[in-house]
Amino acid sequence: MLEPVGKYFLKDQVVMKDWQFDPAWFRNRKVVYEVIRVMKGVPLFVSEHLDRLLQSAIQAGFPNVSQNTALPGFPGKLIMANGNHDGNILLCLAMENDKIHTLGWYIKHRYPTPAEYESGVVLSSMKATRKNPGIKRWNPKLRKQAVLVMESRKVYEVLLIDPKGNITEGSRSNIFLVRGNTVVTPPAGMVLPGITRQKVMDICNSMLIRVTEQEIGQRELPFYEAAFLTGTSPGVLPVSMINNVRFNTANSIVRKLMDVYEGLVSTIISGK
Repeated sequence: MLEPVGKYFLKDQVVMKDWQFDPAWFRNRKVVYEVIRVMKGVPLFVSEHLDRLLQSAIQAGFPNVSQNTALPGFPGKLIMANGNHDGNILLCLAMENDKIHTLGWYIKHRYPTPAEYESGVVLSSMKATRKNPGIKRWNPKLRKQAVLVMESRKVYEVLLIDPKGNITEGSRSNIFLVRGNTVVTPPAGMVLPGITRQKVMDICNSMLIRVTEQEIGQRELPFYEAAFLTGTSPGVLPVSMINNVRFNTANSIVRKLMDVYEGLVSTIISGK
């Protein structure tokens, strides 16, 4: 697991100092997790993240996980302990025998630059799939492979391609493509259904923008006009190129979705 970068972390509601963190807590144990972005001391979409964490735990076979009542106040306690710092926090449930431990800490993050939001980012692809993609479990082998591809090809993100040649998701994001007035994304059963992904789909519905979940073959990329990523760190981020296929980063639908999503986040931060 990623190590803490803040001064304090939480273990089973106890505030502890970073030097007390022990990676052995996760070794050979079943772990599910969520990453939540904190802006101006406010955790974004916290109830949705906690619900998904519990669902991941249930699907992963954690016993009596629905009885874990400590989660709702957990993010706030962690943020307050670290002085309301902005960044990304990781919350996880780790099963030791039949006991479930709840842990949380700040992790390193990398947010897109203003230039990347304006000009878009470059993506590559690799053949890989997640086992049980609906469960957010730590997969160090896949993560290491993705990082090596991103570093060697100097790209922002890597898309996973399944054995059928379909695009599923990014290593840490969801992918959307635009054709005409329609927004297309891979089906929920093929990907981890991201919180930001769902917010964007809700925005599309409220704006009467048609959004379709369907398989997207890698060879079909040239037939789409625009593309964008969604995720905890990037929010809504335009894509300028996937492999050797270029996209229009000034697409009006992409820009509208970026603006409305930013407005939603601003509303959450202001508490209105």
